[in-house]
Amino acid sequence: MANDKYSEDEYLEKINKLDRFPGSLSEYNELKGRKHEVIDTGRSRKDVDITKVFEDVEETNLAKRLIDGGCTGFIRYVRNQGHLIELPSGLPVRPI
Repeated sequence: MANDKYSEDEYLEKINKLDRFPGSLSEYNELKGRKHEVIDTGRSRKDVDITKVFEDVEETNLAKRLIDGGCTGFIRYVRNQGHLIELPSGLPVRPI
């Protein structure tokens, strides 16, 4: 994206630092001591598979939009064991 706030490496670093919480939104709010909301991904699939970040343009743009939109982590985060690989995914959240 032409108007990126951060470099590609900075985005990747920020994504790697996001919380990955297996519980619910209310549990995450209690843990963090403040309210959060789920960020609309703008697509029918609401969870984000972070293994695809920076693999293709659509996923890269989504990841950058989430970071720029204040994403602090993922709730309902799970590592789905595939045949040979892990597919970690979760719902992106931000504080409100």
